[in-house]
Amino acid sequence: MHIDDTSYNPSRGFTLAEAALAIGVVAILAGIIVPLVLKALQDARYARARNDIQVIVAAIASQLKDTGGRPVADGGVQVGRADGSLDAPWFSDHLCFTAVGHAHMHDLIPLPFSSETVCHVVPRVREVQERVGRPFLLENPSYYVRMPVSGDPLDEADFFVEVAERADCGILLDVNNVYVNSQNHGFDPYRFIDAIPAGRVLQLHLAGHERQGDVIIDTHSARVIPPVWDLYRHTLARIGAAATLCEWDNAIPSLDEVIDEAERARACQATTASRAAG
Repeated sequence: MHIDDTSYNPSRGFTLAEAALAIGVVAILAGIIVPLVLKALQDARYARARNDIQVIVAAIASQLKDTGGRPVADGGVQVGRADGSLDAPWFSDHLCFTAVGHAHMHDLIPLPFSSETVCHVVPRVREVQERVGRPFLLENPSYYVRMPVSGDPLDEADFFVEVAERADCGILLDVNNVYVNSQNHGFDPYRFIDAIPAGRVLQLHLAGHERQGDVIIDTHSARVIPPVWDLYRHTLARIGAAATLCEWDNAIPSLDEVIDEAERARACQATTASRAAG
């Protein structure tokens, strides 16, 4: 299932995380939240809403890298298969560890940026996409340590792009994560964005973060800061309009404040489109 097999209007997108918040579902374990949210979204009341709102599904448990010969996790595949009943154009997950052995980490653990990891992950990405039967997007996660590798490590952007190209999947580009990682690990975020193949990017993420000492933490608990908005505008100039989610799932403010962030993203897209049109 190639990313060209999508038919999508970027102005209509929102994610499963947003749907859970809107419905009032408060649960953490994937085994609880997935059935509850899907049941709610399949209710007749939300079926009517789906005529006007395009649902996009995001997973955090496909286990694209494993340490003990474990198969791709069914949790992420289950979420992806829900796309059929929700009429979602694609689903996504992060390029990371989510478990070590049989211990689930309940966090996004960075991968070693190596050619060996690329060779391990690519067939697993293809498997997820084939089992679900619709386009799969990889998201770049935030990370706070670099995993050791044997031999010469790959640059993060080169690693991310090589996996996406060889697996022939789409990209969910988290602009805030690019900025956070660039500040924590000392690279140019604009060079990272410029390395991404524009034709593979179908969705963007924005978020706020917090500085704790000399480290920036991707907390999703504040407004998007000006340097991230600048990086977002640069991203739009390269790839054009794309579905954008402003993530805000900690210290959640008033709905008006959240909508204000979303409207600012919409204004950035409109300005970029106007400039492109001459």
